[in-house]
Amino acid sequence: LNTGGQPISAVDVFSLRYNPNLLQVVDANTGRSGVQITGGSLFAIEAFNLVDTAAGKIMFAQTAPAGGGSAFNGTGTLATVRFQVLAAGTAAVTFDFTAGSLTDCNVTTGTSDLLTSVTNLSLIHI
Repeated sequence: LNTGGQPISAVDVFSLRYNPNLLQVVDANTGRSGVQITGGSLFAIEAFNLVDTAAGKIMFAQTAPAGGGSAFNGTGTLATVRFQVLAAGTAAVTFDFTAGSLTDCNVTTGTSDLLTSVTNLSLIHI
């Protein structure tokens, strides 16, 4: 995550999509029900961390505490996803993103989306 010099109060990744026939998310917290990814330390509160393994969808959110918690300003790792390859092929990993929307992937000051772009990727296993 790069805030471009803007202090932010929350980041939502709703959602990061992958092909569950080609990739499997490695559970970062086997002591907790379901499958999770590894959250970074940009914000004090991990508000959401869930992997829908059947749909190939990762949903993750971190936020500063309500009522004036510390904003984040800079560059850092929001989360890390470890995949296990299930089959050969090209697997796209993509963000649902519309600039200005607060219902998909977004970076906020609390009331507006500051996210201007995302970078998708393709993983190739032969």
